Amino acid sequence: MAAKAADASDDLDTRVRVRGRAAIALGYEGAALPVADVFADQAIALSNRPSLGLLNAVFGKAHTAALRGDHTAARRLLTEGRRIFDRPAPTSRPPTTPSPTGASTSSSPCPPPASATRPPPPLPRTAELPASLPRFATHLQMHRGLMLARSGDTAGGTAYARAALDALLPEKHSLTLRLLMAEVERS
Repeated sequence: MAAKAADASDDLDTRVRVRGRAAIALGYEGAALPVADVFADQAIALSNRPSLGLLNAVFGKAHTAALRGDHTAARRLLTEGRRIFDRPAPTSRPPTTPSPTGASTSSSPCPPPASATRPPPPLPRTAELPASLPRFATHLQMHRGLMLARSGDTAGGTAYARAALDALLPEKHSLTLRLLMAEVERS
């Protein structure tokens, strides 16, 4: 239903983003792997321009490949996803799709860090997130740490991400957050 609504918008970025989001959600959870692959393939076929939607589609396919035991494809897709993540997106047009927090998004997976030598400021509008979504807020903060680490300040990025994770109750730590922390530490 969401894909049909996105198609009706005639906005390419929306069409890719909706399909990519479905692919990562279904692929990561291991639910409906064939459907996750269909959405990922559709998003990838629509546009190869770096965007959050494309990144989600590629990582969704990587998850499905890994869950099926195709480690070669999973590694190839992981490498492709990292290439998309690290490549800047064109900024010729302003963002049009609001994020769940109300802040605008760009076609780039994440904005660049505020500084490579100090932790970035808190994400905009995280205070507006419902208290029922503590993992989501932590996930956003940890991505800031990842961006900082990827920009060259591995120690600062790791400390930033670790502080965000440590502020979350241990019983709320998910596999996703643990994997993200390991990725930050490897940067």
